Amino acid sequence: MTERYFEETQRFGVWIYGVLIGLAGLIGFIGGSVGAASATTAPIVLLIAATVFFAAARQETVADREGVRIKTLYFVRRFISYTDIVTAEAVTYRPLGDFGGWGYRLSANGKAYNMRGDRGVQLTLVDGGRVLIGSQRPDALVAALYKGMNR
Repeated sequence: MTERYFEETQRFGVWIYGVLIGLAGLIGFIGGSVGAASATTAPIVLLIAATVFFAAARQETVADREGVRIKTLYFVRRFISYTDIVTAEAVTYRPLGDFGGWGYRLSANGKAYNMRGDRGVQLTLVDGGRVLIGSQRPDALVAALYKGMNR
């Protein structure tokens, strides 16, 4: 196993569960009050499934001797070699305004891998691309990336 300079696992913030469960309750309440309980079953089941989906989702970020590896949600994986990174900078960003939300995102600002919060590391790549990696410890991730880039 290769030496790891940085490791972090993140999950969505608890607010998302409150929103989903609140929506399920609201749909159930509205459906029950208008006598359409059977019509509300499917939306409630979908909201419960979405809650389980988000509860199990996570983002793993690992910087090792070769580069940085990002696994987010269930299926998105990315490896970025240190030779492909020009700069790495700890930043505060606006998840909704800059990238349209959380998760794996594509926007005019580049690609983003983020699960919570508004802090991360902005990478500028050799090919001119930009990648934002959401992190609760962006300064430690930047230090690990420069350690790998300068070895």
